[in-house]
Amino acid sequence: MILAAARGRPTWRSRQLAAWITDQQGMALSESMGYRLLRREGQVKRPELRLLAGKEYRRKTSAPHQLWATDAAYFRVIGWGHYFLVT
Repeated sequence: MILAAARGRPTWRSRQLAAWITDQQGMALSESMGYRLLRREGQVKRPELRLLAGKEYRRKTSAPHQLWATDAAYFRVIGWGHYFLVT
């Protein structure tokens, strides 16, 4: 029944399929079990996105400390407020 539902909805991912089966069919199906079944039957597609690293930096440097990088994250702490993490 799970594989028949997956074949009828080929664009759905395992999470969507598990939620639909749990809600509509009255069966409990975990997302991971749905993924394993779909992968075993060859219904899971590999991601086509491939990221390639560059051979060189875009900005050329000639000495240390000329190129810096930073990152920031924003966290909400329930009952307290917000927390900013800057590295």
